[in-house]
Amino acid sequence: MSETWGMILAAGLGTRLRPLTNTLPKPQIKLGDRPIIYHILDHMYEAKIKDVVVNVHYLADRLVKCLSNYDKPLRIHPIYETKILGTAGGVIHAVKKFELSNKKLLVIHGDIVFDYDLSNLINLNDFANLLCVNNKSIAGYEGIVAIDHNQEITQLGKFFVTAKPYVSKNFFTGIQIFSSKALKLLINMKAESLVKDVYPIWIKQNLGLKGISASFYYNDLGDIKRLKEANLIALKNNK
Repeated sequence: MSETWGMILAAGLGTRLRPLTNTLPKPQIKLGDRPIIYHILDHMYEAKIKDVVVNVHYLADRLVKCLSNYDKPLRIHPIYETKILGTAGGVIHAVKKFELSNKKLLVIHGDIVFDYDLSNLINLNDFANLLCVNNKSIAGYEGIVAIDHNQEITQLGKFFVTAKPYVSKNFFTGIQIFSSKALKLLINMKAESLVKDVYPIWIKQNLGLKGISASFYYNDLGDIKRLKEANLIALKNNK
């Protein structure tokens, strides 16, 4: 089995969280009493990942300093983007920089909260998997993923739609894992967005991209309202 590295996408400007992000990068904003990104790193540590790449851009020095204070024995590798490369571009940059094409790579958006056991994904041996949550929708997001009985994707938001039957419609969490085969293909693509530019091609080519549907707590912390909701839940759970 290939060694698995992690990557957290953390380069964004966080415009929807202003004024909070006027002085802090979005992944550094507090969820409960710790930065959002620490919670994601905790999940990776618990899944026995040892190396995590974090792409940085906006207020990069502050986020790198925050990462240096993380309190568990993970090897964290910040990678600076002179301009924001997008989800696909950021992953391609990291895979090339750290020579990861012979490994598995677990990629997570840096502005989410969840309670899913990531080892469930790491233990799969598919080409690539998108983790989806049941019974979730977020206004303004093209996150709907329809899955058939073989876990094959029959709809990916507005970017890939077929008339094939499906057994469930779910919401893509921004958590995904790539095999070494997938990474070798990805680094030869010119793409900015994974969901828009990469995944529709892989689905059409029947390469084995699958949707994993599960029930668990999940929220995207991309705006003030959802951040407040998540903090209220964190406060309640800590009582």
